[in-house]
Amino acid sequence: MGLKGLGARRKGNPGHPPLIDDVTQAQLWQALQGTAPDGGLWNGRQVADWLTGVTGRKISRQRGWEILRQMTFRLRVPRPAHIESDEDEQQAWKKNW
Repeated sequence: MGLKGLGARRKGNPGHPPLIDDVTQAQLWQALQGTAPDGGLWNGRQVADWLTGVTGRKISRQRGWEILRQMTFRLRVPRPAHIESDEDEQQAWKKNW
């Protein structure tokens, strides 16, 4: 290689192609707007399974979770209410707050 081998060759290396392209990401966004396949909330496993079916490549659960987080989706589950809570007292407290 000589002197050419001494230089940095990062300029000509675009890197690894993205895991999902823009079209697949748009399809995933549309799928995330609806309910998950099991009827609950979307999670990393379900996103990975959906992407595996669409792309034909095995996607890990961790990668599914990372993609879900990159798309700014969070698990939004309401906090459970106490069994012995009084609805009137809660509303009065909220009004006074």
